[in-house]
Amino acid sequence: MTTFTRPRSAIVLLSILTAFAASLWLAFGGLGCDACGQAKAVIGNVNLGVIGALYYAVLLGFLLRAGYRTRLLQAMTLAAMGVHLVLVVILWMLHIGCVGCLIAAASVFIAGGAIIADPEFSLDRHFLVFPATAAAALIAFTVNQRIVAAAHQKRVDSLMAELRSNEAPANGMVKLIVYTRPGCRFCRELETKTLPGVLRGMQDKVTLEPSRKAPDGLPAPVIVILGKHDRAFPSLPSLSRLKQAIAEAL
Repeated sequence: MTTFTRPRSAIVLLSILTAFAASLWLAFGGLGCDACGQAKAVIGNVNLGVIGALYYAVLLGFLLRAGYRTRLLQAMTLAAMGVHLVLVVILWMLHIGCVGCLIAAASVFIAGGAIIADPEFSLDRHFLVFPATAAAALIAFTVNQRIVAAAHQKRVDSLMAELRSNEAPANGMVKLIVYTRPGCRFCRELETKTLPGVLRGMQDKVTLEPSRKAPDGLPAPVIVILGKHDRAFPSLPSLSRLKQAIAEAL
């Protein structure tokens, strides 16, 4: 069993413990965190919280047994840094402020920084680990997004069919139903900028329903258009696509 009386050892231990705790919190859905729910919906059926908790549990085991200077632990920490870098950039691009994700990422980078700053750390042994895992994570996310997008569209189409059977608009009218999530920047943009511009001059033909909470597992906003030709969008479409869909529904 390794002792952690030196500052660097204590920093690595506390950082990995924090990453483990954040991952465990995310594994249980962020306990009501809307941004965490949005992040989970974007990723799809892959529960990164569970994967992270298991990964950091193993990392803690190695750390407690052999210390932070073992090659395997150093490589695993650098690998985690590569994965978290990609995830943080993706969340930033999507304007998702997932607190648990950011805490886990920051903790790993603190642990990695402490390890790299160690005079006995050899970059020659691990110089490919960080860029290789970052590249692998980016490829995995890209492939996963294609699968997730198809699943989201299928689920939204099913939601649209249910709405059609229960809330169909009157003949010659269009009903617009929007599902949002608190803290969603794209939802605010849709409600404050996009929809007012799109619906200007069409209030007599298009009924905008009060926004509803996005279903778990679907990224917000979700837009359902019911009319002559129904259309559903599992994410924020371009202004031209939204205008075209509404025009086709009239």
